[in-house]
Amino acid sequence: MLAPGCLVMDTTYTGMPPGTWRGVLQIEPVFVSPNPKGKPLPEKLGMEYDDVSQGELPFLFSVTYPHPDSFYIALSLGASSLVLSDYTVGRDYATAKDTLTIRLPGTANYLRGVFEEKILEGHWFYQDTQGQMQSIPLIARQGQDYLFTTLKKAPAANLSGTWHLKVGMELSEEAPSHAILRLAQRENYLSGILEWQGKRYEYLQGTVQAKKLYLASFDGKDAVLMEGKMGDNGQIAGILRINHTVKTLWQAGKNQQNNQ
Repeated sequence: MLAPGCLVMDTTYTGMPPGTWRGVLQIEPVFVSPNPKGKPLPEKLGMEYDDVSQGELPFLFSVTYPHPDSFYIALSLGASSLVLSDYTVGRDYATAKDTLTIRLPGTANYLRGVFEEKILEGHWFYQDTQGQMQSIPLIARQGQDYLFTTLKKAPAANLSGTWHLKVGMELSEEAPSHAILRLAQRENYLSGILEWQGKRYEYLQGTVQAKKLYLASFDGKDAVLMEGKMGDNGQIAGILRINHTVKTLWQAGKNQQNNQ
């Protein structure tokens, strides 16, 4: 049972404890990227983001028990949510920990991990463009309800509106591709939609901290992470990561029409 300021510890559940959870996908590998051709990779350009842990993609979900012996998970997608009820709870007898496999609707993707009390550790398994299964490490903690940071630094500007992106700025042999980023900002809160290479990545959520912006989207199909900095010329430059497939530099300019 949960009550303000009181947690009864002898309550048992058939799965994960109820409440709000914050998950983090370690989308950025911990090793240093090789750079044999001397290209201007993101980590070589001084694009550090000290407000958050770089390369970590956060998302929120909740665990609800409509009945004592069954629960469902609701993955937060901005103002809406995706209910995940296709799961299997098991037991890892080698570690004496409970296991959880969550199948993501409309895909071959799934989440799998072990959980103990308020922590879930595992991986997100996804099918890449070649049809091969890949994985990204995952850790989730109960009781955290923020995405990137709890900081509230005054934004240097309002980023609401349509931005035109050049993606792939580090590729010297090829012309960068073009993308559209539609942003809506309310104080520190930032949301957006990215349209790139024929795909529409919705549910981007994040924050603006002074001159920096952070956006993330995880819908079970794709994991998208955008980090950027405002320049003195009214443009934004940053890093785009999608799954383990894409890590590239982008630069954006705003048109004259604002969506306030």
